[in-house]
Amino acid sequence: MSGQEDKQLDDFLRKVIKEVPLKTPTENFTEQLLQKIAVEKQQSSISYTPIISTKGWIFIFSTILLIVSYLYKSNASTTSEQNQILAIFNNILSAFDFTFSINFPETFSYAIVLLIPLLLIQITLLKKHFNKQYGVKKTAH
Repeated sequence: MSGQEDKQLDDFLRKVIKEVPLKTPTENFTEQLLQKIAVEKQQSSISYTPIISTKGWIFIFSTILLIVSYLYKSNASTTSEQNQILAIFNNILSAFDFTFSINFPETFSYAIVLLIPLLLIQITLLKKHFNKQYGVKKTAH
C-alpha cells in the first residue's frame, strides 16, 4: 500500500471508531453479577455427612455400656454359664494382652492425660474454622 492509501484508511478507521458509542454496563450490573456468584457458590457448597450417624454412635456406646455393666454385675454373683462367658472373654482379652517393660515417669503420664484433651479440643476448633472458611455445611439426618 502506498502512503496515501494508508492515510485514507487510517482516517476512515478513526472516523468509524469515533462514531461507535462506548458500551456501558446496565445500572444493576454489579447486583446481577453478585447474585449469579451467590447462586453458583450455593450450588457448589460441600455438604458434610458423617460416616457414622449420631444414632449409630448412641447404639455403639449403649452396646459397650451394656456389655461392661453385664460383666461387672456378673462378677458379683456368677453362675456356671456366666463363668463360661467370662472365660471366653478372658481368653479373647488375653490374646490381645501385650505387656511392656517400659515404665513411664509420673510426670509423663500427667502430661499425656492433660495434653490429649487439649489436642482433641484443638482438633474440634480447627475443624469448625475450616468448615466455616470453606463453606462446608453439615446435613442433618
